[in-house]
Amino acid sequence: MLAGVRVLVVDDDDDCRELFRVLLEMSGATVVTASGARAALDEFHRVRPDVLVSDLSMPGEDGCWLAGRVRASVGSGKRRLSAMAVTAHRDERAHRRCVTAGFDAVLTKPVEPDEFCAAVERLVRDAGATAS
Repeated sequence: MLAGVRVLVVDDDDDCRELFRVLLEMSGATVVTASGARAALDEFHRVRPDVLVSDLSMPGEDGCWLAGRVRASVGSGKRRLSAMAVTAHRDERAHRRCVTAGFDAVLTKPVEPDEFCAAVERLVRDAGATAS
């Protein structure tokens, strides 16, 4: 369960964004959404989520751009942010790019709902993320 965990979901596809929001809220998370990387960066600073779930390919700045900005703003302090990329790209190069950008996990679309929620729960458990 994700009770007390704040999640920022970023996807330019309305249906994906809504599906992820509903799944996470059903698991107890508090969810904020954004349809692009720049808007997500603003939401990140406003909400200070525990977990970032972001699409990789979006118009304008992509998910890797966002992950880099988020990681830079968090810095090396005590606060730990978990980040997961959810992408339609199936190739190894795209997955390596996600990890290099600062994502802790990468899921390939389409994602099974149970697999998606389990991956977010693993990130929370591994990072010890809790509501602050």
